[in-house]
Amino acid sequence: MSIYEQNLNCLQTKDPFLAEQIAGGYEDADIQVQQTQSGMPTLLVRKENQSLALHHPQDPIGHSQTFLASIRDLRCAQNIALLGCGLGYLPLLILQQRPCPRRFFILEPSLSVFRAAMQTVDLTPLLKNPAVTFLIENQRGDIYRALMPHLMEILANSLLLIDVPPSTSTFPDWAQSARKQIQELMHFGQSGLLTKFKDGPLCLTNLIKNLEAITTSPGIGTIRNVFSDIPAIIVAAGPSLEKNITQLQPIQNQFLIIATDTAYHKLLKHGIIPHFVVTVDPTQLNLSHFPSAQYGPDTILLFDPESHPDIVRKFPVRVSYMTDKHPFFEWLDRQTGGKGSIKKGGMVSQAGFYAAAYFGCYPIIFIGQDLALDPVDGATHAVDTAQRRNLQFIENDKNHIDVPLPNSLQKTNREPLYWVEGVDGKPVPTMQSFLIYLRMMEDDIRNSTIAVIDATEGGAKIPGARIQTLAETIEKEKKDSISLPVIMDTVRKRLAGQSTVSVASIRQSLLDVLNRSVAVAREGLERLSYHDNISIRQLEAQSDEYRIRIFSDPVAEYLIEYGAPKEVFEFLKLGPADAQENERGKILEKRYRKLLEAVQEAEKRLEI
Repeated sequence: MSIYEQNLNCLQTKDPFLAEQIAGGYEDADIQVQQTQSGMPTLLVRKENQSLALHHPQDPIGHSQTFLASIRDLRCAQNIALLGCGLGYLPLLILQQRPCPRRFFILEPSLSVFRAAMQTVDLTPLLKNPAVTFLIENQRGDIYRALMPHLMEILANSLLLIDVPPSTSTFPDWAQSARKQIQELMHFGQSGLLTKFKDGPLCLTNLIKNLEAITTSPGIGTIRNVFSDIPAIIVAAGPSLEKNITQLQPIQNQFLIIATDTAYHKLLKHGIIPHFVVTVDPTQLNLSHFPSAQYGPDTILLFDPESHPDIVRKFPVRVSYMTDKHPFFEWLDRQTGGKGSIKKGGMVSQAGFYAAAYFGCYPIIFIGQDLALDPVDGATHAVDTAQRRNLQFIENDKNHIDVPLPNSLQKTNREPLYWVEGVDGKPVPTMQSFLIYLRMMEDDIRNSTIAVIDATEGGAKIPGARIQTLAETIEKEKKDSISLPVIMDTVRKRLAGQSTVSVASIRQSLLDVLNRSVAVAREGLERLSYHDNISIRQLEAQSDEYRIRIFSDPVAEYLIEYGAPKEVFEFLKLGPADAQENERGKILEKRYRKLLEAVQEAEKRLEI
C-alpha cells in the first residue's frame, strides 16, 4: 500500500468529508514536490509567476527543527494552533519532540498543498491522533465550529498560536483572516467565560425552578410545521427598530410575528400583539422586559428551559422546548415525554429563527437585527428596552470604544471597536459580541434552505441574507389567502393537552446522579492521597478513569459544569505539559479537590 493510500484510509476514518475532497480533487500544476540534498522533499507553490518554497530548499527537516527550537513555550503548551501545514514536517516533529498537545489544530490554506503532503509524507501519526484536528482550506465558520466545543478547556490552558512564515507569507490574506478569527473567538470566549461564571449557576437554578412548567407545558413538537410556507418576521431590538416597527400592525393577519423578549414590551406599546414571544436569557435584567404582573393569552410564550422562571409564570399559554446546548437536554426531553428540540444559538433572535424554521415558515424576515451600534449615539438596542446602553465613541480613535460598567454612571471599560460592512455598503461600528453573533447568523443562513430577508434597514450586513426594506418585503411576500387568526385557533387546540409526568421523579433522578458523582469524586481523591509505589503516569491514568466515570454521564456533566463553573474551570487547568513528576502530582491533587468541590456545589444547587 502506498503512502497516499495509507494516509487516505486514516483520513477517511478521521474526516470523511475531507478525504472525499482529497480523493476527488485534481493534480494542481502550481504545486510541485521537489527533492533536496537531504533526501527529504520540499514543496514549491507557483503564484504570480514566482515559485515560493514552503520548506527549506536543502534541508527541510533541519530547518524545521531549528524553527521549533526558537518557539517559546512550545514544550509546555497544552493546546496548539499551527498556521501552515505544508508537507507536515512541523506537526510531525512537534509530536516527536514533546508530549502530545491536548488539542492540536493544524490549519492549511491550500487543499492542493495538503494533497501533496498526503502523497509524499507518512502523516498517519497525525491522522490517527484524536487530539489533532485538520482545518484545510477552511471556510468562514470552520474555525469557530472546530474550537468552540473545546473553548472552556482551551481557555483554562491557553492556546499557542504558531505562524509558519513560508505558509503565512505565501497566503497572507488567509493567514490574516485565520489569525483574526482565532483571536476574535478567544476574546469572545473570555467574555463568555465571565458570563458563565456569573450566570451558569443561575441557569441551573432556573432550570430546576422551571421543571414543573417544562413538564406541564406542551412542547414545540406539538406545532411543528403548522405554519408551513407562511412568512415569519423575527422582531429583534436593535437601534434600527424605530424605523419600521409601525409597519407591523396592519400585517398581523398575514405574517407570523415572533418577538424577542427584548422587543416584546416595545411592540405592545405600539399596539402590536405578536403571535409568539421567545425568551432565553436567564438573568434578572431580562425579567425587566416583562414589567406587567400577568399577560393575556393572545401571545404564546416560547421558553428556553434555563430562562427566568418569573417570566414563564406570567404567561397563561406557553410552549417549552429543548435545545442542543448539551446532551443533558436529550435526557430531559425523554424524561418529560418528548417536547421537541431546536438549536440553542447565542442570542434570542437566533432562537426565534430556529423556531420559525421548525414551524415551517418561509421566508424568514428580520427587523431590528442590527448587530451593530447606532453610528450616532453608540446605542446597542432600541429606545425603551432594558438592554439598551449608550457606548461612548472616542475622538481620534476608531479602534476602541468606552463601555459603561453596570450600575455605574461614570465608570467605563475601554474595549475594541470593529467596523463591518453595513446594509448600505458603508462601514458601521460594532462590538466584539455582536461580531461573533454576526458570524453565527452567517453560518445559520449558509446552512439553511430557507430564504432569509434582512429588513432591518440599518446595522451590519448579514452575509447570505437578502437586503430589502420592510415595506418592499411586505409588498412582495404578503398573501391575502393567509389568515393567521384561523391558524392560531388550530395551534391553541393542539396546545390544550396536559402532561402527567412526575416532576418529583425527575428531580430525584438528578439528585441520584449527583450522589453517585460525589462518591466517585471522593474515591478518586482518596486514591490520590494514598499512592505509594505507583508512578505519576499510572496515577494520572487512574485519575482520568475517575474523571471519565463522572463526566461520561451527560446529566452529571451538565449539572456540575453549570452548577459550579469556576471550580470546573480550575479542574480543567492541566499545568505545563512538560512539568516534572512531583509538580504533576501536586497539580493532579489540586485539580481533583476542585472536582469534588464542583460536584458538592452542584448538589447544593439542586437542593435549593
